[in-house]
Amino acid sequence: MQGITEAKGGITEPKAGNMVAEKGLWKLKEGFRNQKPRIWRVKKGLRKLKEGLRKQKLGIWRLKKGLWKQKPGIWRLKTGLQKLMEELWKLILKRLRKLKEGLRNVVLKRLWIVKEGLRKLKKLLERWSVWLDIILSINYKAL
Repeated sequence: MQGITEAKGGITEPKAGNMVAEKGLWKLKEGFRNQKPRIWRVKKGLRKLKEGLRKQKLGIWRLKKGLWKQKPGIWRLKTGLQKLMEELWKLILKRLRKLKEGLRNVVLKRLWIVKEGLRKLKKLLERWSVWLDIILSINYKAL
């Protein structure tokens, strides 16, 4: 075919059709060229998102590592509190023994030992009451 027959009956040159097609193709290319920055932005956004997710994973890993490093501290705290509790019970039992001894000696009119024992026990409990509250309020299962 040499040309396209129009409704008017005229014949057009093949070049004219090619020019229209080329112009359309050029406009299509131009449209893509104008769209490239947007595609580039999408690619850049995806890259940044990927990088952000990687950094977030690193942050989560650091958090886990931090918690893992904190475990020995919590363990030391638990053992420290247990030892404190043991020492406290030893002191209380010692005071109670002296109190018991004083009560035995009441018959021998040594009431001052009982008074002294009660006073020391009271003083000890007052001094350690804060620690007792802390120790009794700690939920060891949570640690």
